[in-house]
Amino acid sequence: MAKKKSKKNKIISTILSFLLAIFITMFSYLIGLNFGLFNINNFVDSMNVDFYVHMNEYIRKEAVNIAIPYGVDRSVFDNVFTMDITSIQASNKLRAQLKNESYEVNTSDVKQRLYTNIDQFLSSKGYTLTAEQQTNIDSLVEKVCEIYIDALTIPYMKQFARIGNTFNKYILYGIIIIFIMIVLNIVFLFLLNKYIHKCLRYISYATISASLMTAFLPIWALIDGFYQRIYISIEYVYTFFVNYIHNSIMIFVYISVLLLAISAALIVLIWYRRKALIAHNKEEAHRRHQQHIQRRMQEERELNELINMQKQKDSFNKDTRKEFINYYEYDDSEDS
Repeated sequence: MAKKKSKKNKIISTILSFLLAIFITMFSYLIGLNFGLFNINNFVDSMNVDFYVHMNEYIRKEAVNIAIPYGVDRSVFDNVFTMDITSIQASNKLRAQLKNESYEVNTSDVKQRLYTNIDQFLSSKGYTLTAEQQTNIDSLVEKVCEIYIDALTIPYMKQFARIGNTFNKYILYGIIIIFIMIVLNIVFLFLLNKYIHKCLRYISYATISASLMTAFLPIWALIDGFYQRIYISIEYVYTFFVNYIHNSIMIFVYISVLLLAISAALIVLIWYRRKALIAHNKEEAHRRHQQHIQRRMQEERELNELINMQKQKDSFNKDTRKEFINYYEYDDSEDS
């Protein structure tokens, strides 16, 4: 009966371990989506140094193209679009887009540097501007600022933010529900298994399986690199989306590594608990053996005492019978 119950518990524990692996995998993917694909910080982190370098190059190229009819040299755009200002403005603009908020780009530094460079260029050539030429220069500066503002606006971010906010609500509900299922699953495993190390073993099976299932698609995506083959004509926008997808994929890889670390910790804990249980069983067996020996010795002592008492009793009865016989023999001799 005990063997049948043990086999039944083992089968149920295996099924629960399989379900736990599925729940942990689903939980991992939802966490990855919440903290990766639909996370604002992930968007901002995708705007790395390469992104800003390509952005400044694009702005400068577009500015040079519209400046040709105005007869100014491309050197007037040197040091106009600096990395520090562009990075701050671009990140603030992106955050505003993702939060569906308005943000006014500050172009005062760009205007000041551009006017200064144009004045220096005209002075070096010995030109004197007429009122009409000054109006043209002002028009050029405004157009350059418009290019600067448009370049800071990543396309389709507002639409993506709406989709992300909608999905995040459902993802949060899913995370809560699956977390409850994971906790209940683990509780049932503890109830079914007498020893903790056996329960931890089934949990470790689930975490190892979940780690492999979580890592499979991200690692395939990193190896295949399909997202790098996306065609986007504007180079800095291409850099942004490639970085964004790469960072989102890496979130799942980090989760998989975390699950592997948890599995390793569980394996160490299982080994420790099993070793402690074996040591405890040996100690318990030794204690029981000592108790058995003491009990046997006590029984032998009691048996010897009984034997001695019986011998004494038999000896006493024998002596008493002998004296009784002698007494009657003596009495009969007197009578005769």
